[in-house]
Amino acid sequence: MKWINAFCLICIFLCATFFNKEKVFAQDSELQQGDSLFAQGNFFEAAIAYERVYFLSPSAEERVVANLRKAAALKQQGEFVRVVSDLQRSLPHAGNESTQIEIIYEMALSAFLSGSYSLAHSLVSQLDYQFPQAGLYKDLPLLKGMLMIKMQRWTELALYADELALQRQPSPERDIFVAKLKELLLEENQPVQRDPEKGRLYSTFMPGAGQIYSGSTGQGLLNGFSQLASLGVAVAMGINQLYFSGVIIGLGAFQSFYFGGVKQASNLTVENNLKRMIRFQQELETILLEIYQLPLF
Repeated sequence: MKWINAFCLICIFLCATFFNKEKVFAQDSELQQGDSLFAQGNFFEAAIAYERVYFLSPSAEERVVANLRKAAALKQQGEFVRVVSDLQRSLPHAGNESTQIEIIYEMALSAFLSGSYSLAHSLVSQLDYQFPQAGLYKDLPLLKGMLMIKMQRWTELALYADELALQRQPSPERDIFVAKLKELLLEENQPVQRDPEKGRLYSTFMPGAGQIYSGSTGQGLLNGFSQLASLGVAVAMGINQLYFSGVIIGLGAFQSFYFGGVKQASNLTVENNLKRMIRFQQELETILLEIYQLPLF
């Protein structure tokens, strides 16, 4: 009886080992399938394959690997918000510092690409605090600078440009780029941000003045001319005793152009502020990228 029990236990052990190996082989195959789909450009299907490994694998390390690869597939699809939420679940299971740094960096980068600049800045600050040695990880220095530009931290950016420059080999190009960046960051060279309320008030008392104030001179002249023309039509019809038509057509058009012009002046001020800021930020980004691409020491 003792030998029979021993034989049964051995059989159970061998069967369990066999099935566990089959499960591991299946997961390895699924991971390879995800890699193959990713290489073929089938990012949606690759993300599904990686997610299957994440849920089925008993290995925490393998689950983290699968989740990082899924994040890469999601980034290719532009699903940056999902990358941040998906990688968050792997952070507690990252076994070593290098993996933690990679996860937080990918989260910060995806948050930046999704327009969540405050979240990206928080994650970058977390990297700086927890892992000071991660300062040169991948494109983290460039990401820091880009965040300063998006968040309009001009004083901080000017100091950071010096920091980046000190990491590059001395050259005339380096000094020129840094000087140009700092010159742009001077207060007198920063884009003017006009007040939408002032634009509205100017157009209230002088037709077209608010549009001109916002920076859209052509729109202001057109709106002012339209209001004068509509008043001219009303006066002409009145002279010809077409009083009812003059009120309906001339004054009706004037009222439409007047109130529409007041609203337009406020909206144009906001839009032109944004356009000027975007152009300014793009110019800063170009120069920062030039500095970053210079040879390191």
